[in-house]
Amino acid sequence: GKRWWDVINAALAPPGKLRDFATLRVAIRKCMSTAKKQAGWGFGGSGEWFFKQLQALLEDDFDAEERESFFGTTLPGMVKLALMLPSVCPTPIPLLRQNHGPGSVQQEVLLDSLQIASLLANAFFCTFPDGPDSFPGINFWGLFEMPYDPKRSPANRQKLRCIIHYFSRQTLRLEAEGEAALTNRFVSFHRRGITRDARAWFGSVTPLGFAEVAVQADGTIEDSNPPGEPWQADFANKYIGGGVISNGCVQEEIRLAISPEGIISRALAEVLLGEDSGISETLLIVGSERFCNYTGYAAGFKFAGDHQDTVAEDETGRRLTTLTAFDAIHFGYNQYRNQFRAGLVVREANKALCAFRPLTPSDGDRAVATGNWGCGAFGGDAVLKFLIQWMAAAEAGRRLDYFTFKDAQLSARIQLLHRELLAANTTVGQLMHLLGEFKPGQYVKGPIGGGEQLQNFVLHRVSRQH
Repeated sequence: GKRWWDVINAALAPPGKLRDFATLRVAIRKCMSTAKKQAGWGFGGSGEWFFKQLQALLEDDFDAEERESFFGTTLPGMVKLALMLPSVCPTPIPLLRQNHGPGSVQQEVLLDSLQIASLLANAFFCTFPDGPDSFPGINFWGLFEMPYDPKRSPANRQKLRCIIHYFSRQTLRLEAEGEAALTNRFVSFHRRGITRDARAWFGSVTPLGFAEVAVQADGTIEDSNPPGEPWQADFANKYIGGGVISNGCVQEEIRLAISPEGIISRALAEVLLGEDSGISETLLIVGSERFCNYTGYAAGFKFAGDHQDTVAEDETGRRLTTLTAFDAIHFGYNQYRNQFRAGLVVREANKALCAFRPLTPSDGDRAVATGNWGCGAFGGDAVLKFLIQWMAAAEAGRRLDYFTFKDAQLSARIQLLHRELLAANTTVGQLMHLLGEFKPGQYVKGPIGGGEQLQNFVLHRVSRQH
């Protein structure tokens, strides 16, 4: 309400009064909700917020020129953006809530880049009230406060560096070109859900050949198909964004850190439904701009300078980049064998099908760039996940650009399976039955390649059908 906004305005205004980390910290703490302010960070529960990671970035990682640019130009611009919120979002923004009804359903929210920048500036200053647990949360306090970890902390600060670079670019655009530079650009967020039972998969006569597959050991999903119309997988957490504004730095977190407009989906999208609900939900983010280059992965992630996005815009002002966010099941320690159960294979296939279904008729001509979905910390078998995504792509009528992230052995396995299953004119239903018959032996947790037993089983069975 107005009274709370007066508190935020008093903490931040006028732009330019926040000249160092100490004054910035005080301002953010004033903007935080009373409950969160009193709770303190969960580690130790001291009731105090020190924002040590934000302090380390600004006082230790930044050089003198970067500090001056941040406090002298970028931060005042961020304050202006934050305080614009009542004027740029005069009515409540619709939320993308869970779909519990039958059939295929879709919800959509459209925001312009100025609205997104204002919302994200408020997230930086932690002004959002505490929301229900079914939403991921959008305030940045977790990223600012993370306890020091010699392996993870540097990478987490690099994510924050990416986000600050985004604010630098957008505030400079506003100064140079006016509000139209941002109000004429749009990003849309689409929550989609499908219901499809096992019989539809096991009875499918769709040929796997309906989906062309190009396997690549080199390259990355986000650099696929430039400067065309990329449709790129986001290996999502069911809480969209995962640890992007806390302690995480793998595929989804990196993808949103280099395109921060997507982070606002955490304020919009309730947790995605999956195996327990009878409906499989995914999220599409259409039109987000990429602002950053990077090197490394996980603990080795580093901001590597500015990125000029060359992807064209459609007639509505959205960039022709689609991120399709779909969450895999987490198979923890000693759960490897579980993922071959028919019900869980169907669950993953439904998620991938929902993620790959075209949004518009022309999307059918665009390849989906994807790869080892759910195969890192989530314990998925890389060969199984390829076969599941191939079946989903065939049902959706989509091409796949499949990236194995420098795993040449996995690329060779996938290419061999692809060749032999095509030669046998295998259908989606036949492959589902093959997977249903596979019984993995004792598994010793190994590298991401995995899948040798599954590969040999499928090749043996297919060779008998020739």
